[in-house]
Amino acid sequence: MKRVVVVEEDPLASRAAAAILHDLDCEVETVTEPKGALRPRRRARPDAILISDNFDSMSASAFVHACRQTRRLADVPIVVMAVTPRAAIDAIREGAHACIRKPVDTGGVFVALHDVLRGPKRGDKHDRRSPPR
Repeated sequence: MKRVVVVEEDPLASRAAAAILHDLDCEVETVTEPKGALRPRRRARPDAILISDNFDSMSASAFVHACRQTRRLADVPIVVMAVTPRAAIDAIREGAHACIRKPVDTGGVFVALHDVLRGPKRGDKHDRRSPPR
């Protein structure tokens, strides 16, 4: 089961994103502000982060930049739930994996996280299965 952190201050939007991710068979942790998602956690490293771009305390692009500078989160795919094209462009320039429009829907989340949700392909260095004989 893939672990996804949802960073969203709006409780309704957070529950909607979490419900979509649960339907996609993900374990979901919700955080209400970006700095909370950057703090070291006791739980396992996330497989992906889904973050809204509507925070006063930190833009989504600044969050992506901070993650790319943090060893633990440097290669975690980050999907930005962007309201404006400018926010999406800024986040992609900082290294976001993808951007989707709000309000989110199952199709948008699935497309943005498809390669994360499907897991490693046979032969990938992250593939823990035995090689074929």
